[in-house]
Amino acid sequence: MRAFIDSLTPLSLQLFVANRYEMYGQWVKYDQILPQDIDVTTDAEKGVAIQRAALTSLSHQPWFMLKLAAENWWAQAYVPELMAPEQSDTREQIAAGPHPFGDRLGLALNRPPTSLATLARIVQVGLIFASVIASLLVLVPLV
Repeated sequence: MRAFIDSLTPLSLQLFVANRYEMYGQWVKYDQILPQDIDVTTDAEKGVAIQRAALTSLSHQPWFMLKLAAENWWAQAYVPELMAPEQSDTREQIAAGPHPFGDRLGLALNRPPTSLATLARIVQVGLIFASVIASLLVLVPLV
């Protein structure tokens, strides 16, 4: 899957597909962990323990955390249907590519490429930056 994901263009589509697989994999693993496996008694305690472990790990790798956050933020805002017609080969590559548990990832592109893709991307990037700024305006006072 990593080789397939690395072959996708543009980078934003690559991040979108990678994010979908990463998130799905995390939830599959999360569901397989039993509370007693990590010395807690309830699912709520399991969630807190796993969150604490994740935050500890990320706090020791601040640059990795920022990179991962930026990639995930971009991937969440990416709309794969906004492809220009010249990117239709990428669409076909996704449709034909290997998708283990792909039906659960929401990778299907259900709209044809559009000539308005460039304009839509500009609006999308503006909205992403606006959401980053809005989040920082709330986060900075909290910190």
